[in-house]
Amino acid sequence: MTTDESRAPLSVVVVGGAGAMGRWTVRWIAKLGSAARLLVADIDVARAERLVGEVGGPCAAVRLDATDPASMCEVFSGNDVVINTMGPFSLFARPILEAAIECGCDYLDIDDDWESTIEGFTLDARAREAGVRVVKGIGGSPGVSNLCAKLAARRLDSVSEIITGWTMRGAVVEDEPAYLSSSGSAGAAAAVGLELLRRGSITEPGVHAPEAVIDPNEFFSLYVDLAAPTASSGNDMLLVRELAGDAVPAGNGRA
Repeated sequence: MTTDESRAPLSVVVVGGAGAMGRWTVRWIAKLGSAARLLVADIDVARAERLVGEVGGPCAAVRLDATDPASMCEVFSGNDVVINTMGPFSLFARPILEAAIECGCDYLDIDDDWESTIEGFTLDARAREAGVRVVKGIGGSPGVSNLCAKLAARRLDSVSEIITGWTMRGAVVEDEPAYLSSSGSAGAAAAVGLELLRRGSITEPGVHAPEAVIDPNEFFSLYVDLAAPTASSGNDMLLVRELAGDAVPAGNGRA
């Protein structure tokens, strides 16, 4: 890939830039050379500065509190693009997107949450009015998996349905001891699960219906009965998240 010489290099903010996903985003953008300025925006400034020292080039560390709209606007203003790598997206995707639109920044994220992705569509008119582009879910899956499906579909005569998904089987966590969080907080994936559980939006396996919503008080007994044996066997597990509105057919996919 080469940088388009007809365009000036971009000024980019990576939200959660010192986090597990954000670090690799910063590294690859710096390697591509498409950013004249690359802000590693994170509430943990020490980790952000450590990454800046590692990557160098156009990088600079900046403190960002994603719970504070004024803080976000202060950081985003004057930049071209905001890339959001910070979860849980069920909590942070909308306010970060709204701040980016308000500041006139194009926006991308690695959101893998159905609810917040659909919620983002409701901001389409505001984004168009502000003249900014929004790309939701351009991480590994959704994102790369969708592009791979599109490439595969081009080789076929016709396509009636495409199903993409991912599994944690065989996944390996690439530990980076130098970037351990100073907060000691739980990971984003765990936070998403807890938030969905709090909302009562985790349902029985394979069932998309309000009556199938699991009582939070019963969740951990379900985990012992279902998830623990599945994890130990290496098989996939299906936990369904119910979307607002009409029920969605369960299908045969994995979630």
